[in-house]
Amino acid sequence: MPLESALLYIVAIFVFAVTPGPGVFALLARGMASGARVCVPLALGMTLSDLLYLLLAFYGLAAIA
Repeated sequence: MPLESALLYIVAIFVFAVTPGPGVFALLARGMASGARVCVPLALGMTLSDLLYLLLAFYGLAAIA
């Protein structure tokens, strides 16, 4: 892989990593409306679903998800 392509790939991955997604906005909206304590179940659910998806992807079953 040429150096320019590798640098472009690294920059793109960095931008996608630091850009908040819809889950972050849902957490912010719920936290601002109801308080931080109400956000804990939502954050745990998001974390568990991400872990489950990664586990399925690891075993090659991501198409089922």
